Amino acid sequence: MIQVHYYRRLARMMTACGHSVFWAALAMITMAATMAFLPIQIQRILHAALIEQDESCAKTALLVFIILVIIYSVSGYIGQYWMRKADKQLVMQLNSVLFDKLLRLPVRYYQSADENHAAHAALHHARSISKTSMQTLTVLMRDTLAVAGLIACLFYLNREIAILICLLIPFVFLMLQVTTGQQKCYSDAGMQNAEPANTGLTDRLRHCLENFRHIQLLGGQQQECQHLGSTAQSILNSENQQNDYKAFAAMLCQLLIVLIGIAMVYLLMQQVIDNTLSIDQAGAFIAIMLLLVMPISRLAGVSRVPGLIQRQLEQLLAVFDLAAISAHGTVSLTEVRGELTLDQVHVRCGEKASCRPYTLNLNIRPGETIALVTDDSAARLLLMDLLLGFSPPATGEIKLDGHDYGRIRHCDLLAQFAVISGIPVVLSDRIAGNIAYGDTGCAHEAGIMHAIQATGVAGFVRDMPEGLQTRIDDSGASLTRKQWQLVAVARAFLRNPPILIIDDLWPRHAQELADDVFKALTAVMRNRTTILLLPIMPACREGIDRILLLETGEIVISGEG
Repeated sequence: MIQVHYYRRLARMMTACGHSVFWAALAMITMAATMAFLPIQIQRILHAALIEQDESCAKTALLVFIILVIIYSVSGYIGQYWMRKADKQLVMQLNSVLFDKLLRLPVRYYQSADENHAAHAALHHARSISKTSMQTLTVLMRDTLAVAGLIACLFYLNREIAILICLLIPFVFLMLQVTTGQQKCYSDAGMQNAEPANTGLTDRLRHCLENFRHIQLLGGQQQECQHLGSTAQSILNSENQQNDYKAFAAMLCQLLIVLIGIAMVYLLMQQVIDNTLSIDQAGAFIAIMLLLVMPISRLAGVSRVPGLIQRQLEQLLAVFDLAAISAHGTVSLTEVRGELTLDQVHVRCGEKASCRPYTLNLNIRPGETIALVTDDSAARLLLMDLLLGFSPPATGEIKLDGHDYGRIRHCDLLAQFAVISGIPVVLSDRIAGNIAYGDTGCAHEAGIMHAIQATGVAGFVRDMPEGLQTRIDDSGASLTRKQWQLVAVARAFLRNPPILIIDDLWPRHAQELADDVFKALTAVMRNRTTILLLPIMPACREGIDRILLLETGEIVISGEG
């Protein structure tokens, strides 16, 4: 059953390509008008050649006919050009909505394999829907106008015959629906939406494979083969019966169309014999009937399209309707001191994770450096998501400078944080782009230079072939792990937030205190609230105000920096 509200939403998105569709419509109106004049020009050619036998007049009429054909062809190209442009604009609009939605979803969405598969499928659906929609719109505009123009030409030539042909067009349209079936341009959508006819056979075969031990143990292989064979035979018989019925119906429709055509030609011959109709008029009528065949055939195929693309449209709109992270809030942050309060916040990982649940009662003072130690990576990741507002706490509340997270605009909340991870994160194809990424992407060169000087990035950038503009491959192999860590520190330095989250990037041995990364970290941590997420107790406690070990439901103060 066709769900109209899906297509209403698609139509609203198509406003992005309204300008292109307008110019395409003008070109198709020109095509229709030109096609309507072709039979009249054929009549003039026949009249000049057969009745008046005026060679010069016949040549002139033939020249005009050629000009009309050229105008028709050029208009068709222009119309297709603008429809291809409209197709591009529509798919870009769909992709824009899709990308914006996918990048604003809650964390749980990205952790689900099924949801990620749905996101990839939605990208394919957006392209397929746009292409099919524009092809359908092209057929509707071009061929509807062509049929209307040719019918107007019929009435101009002979009203009685025109009325008869108009009465026959609906019957021909219905019969063409049966004979033509789905047009080639919609075959891909039809294959994707087709339901497998052998579901019963597949289920039975799966059942046999799941129970192969018992089947072989009891010697039931032959019995199962016979049962599977009979099931397959039954399915094939049913398919053949349906195909035979469709082929027989198509044959009847084709015969009826041929008979209608023969009857019309016979009627025209009788009109010519009785001198009711001249031979040039008969030629024009035959030309009109031939020109009507293809537009009516294409329009008959279009009637199947809504049912074919509805499932793709439904799946794409389901992604559009996913609940994104709320970006609304009544509090807009300006000057932030960096005080964080976690009041009875319950930290519980997913069912598949190994981390134990914790309850956090914690106040982090402005400018304080605190280490949260847990050996479970899932727990550290969840703590980061809670602090960044990506995952709301199941119980309790988190406050920044006394403002509850739920009341703060999410973009303002994220602007107060920077995350430095020990794992390389490739965000751009150049070193400068990785440092000045996101909101600071338009940072001045002087600011970037100050950041790389302060964090030690300048030390290895000098040796790069293009300096800060050196290209980086997608895997990040162009830089060492240590260089990537310095880039991450420089990114945080340039962002200049009041709060830092450092994930598993802290010296584990005393000899690492002289490392360039540690020196860069201490530089960027200065006068900022810093939260260290560590897998083990830090051997180096220099610069850490508190070290909190997360154990079974409790927070244990295990050291003072």
